[in-house]
Amino acid sequence: MAWNVGSIVVRFIADTSRWIRGVRTIKTDMRTIGRQLTALGAALSGFAVAAVREFGVFDRAIREALAVSDVTTEQFAKMSRMAEDASVALNRAASETASGFYFLGSAGLSAAEQMQSFNDVVGMARAMTIDTGQAAEGLVDVMRGFNITFDHSTEVADTLVKTIITSNQVFSDLDKAMSYISSTANLTNNTLAETAAMLGVMANAGIKGSYAG
Repeated sequence: MAWNVGSIVVRFIADTSRWIRGVRTIKTDMRTIGRQLTALGAALSGFAVAAVREFGVFDRAIREALAVSDVTTEQFAKMSRMAEDASVALNRAASETASGFYFLGSAGLSAAEQMQSFNDVVGMARAMTIDTGQAAEGLVDVMRGFNITFDHSTEVADTLVKTIITSNQVFSDLDKAMSYISSTANLTNNTLAETAAMLGVMANAGIKGSYAG
């Protein structure tokens, strides 16, 4: 049998070259994968650190917010979940939504009353684009001024929101006016709805805030 040595050598070299290129490609791909895994690991590590940090901020905030209230362990857990749910609904940090409980507790509301009113505070914050602390403080001031019990917080919140969206004023204007007039209006038997409507008319005429009050 005749052997074409040259042809065999050429084929061997060609096959070897392809094998070497294949090995080099694999090495390159592995380096790329290695870099990607390293980057992913760094990203995951950074995410974990950020998550732990945010949890620490929220844990401190909710403890400070509820420090002014007498709450049980079960109530603390439930109120924490409410603040976390509110942060999702409002797309805000949970540490910010927790401040709503601080203002409710500072006003002397029991844990049960706070939980009863918190969702109304969240609704006000969403509708008026204000923070939960401001919403909670404003709601409490108005209800105290008109001597309204907190089982009616939903009606009060609805009245305040309706007044804002139907008149030319922001919540800080209405809140300031209410701080001047609420007690007097209550003494003269004017309801919250009547008073809010009157302040809305005045706001549309350019008389707002302390001037309206």
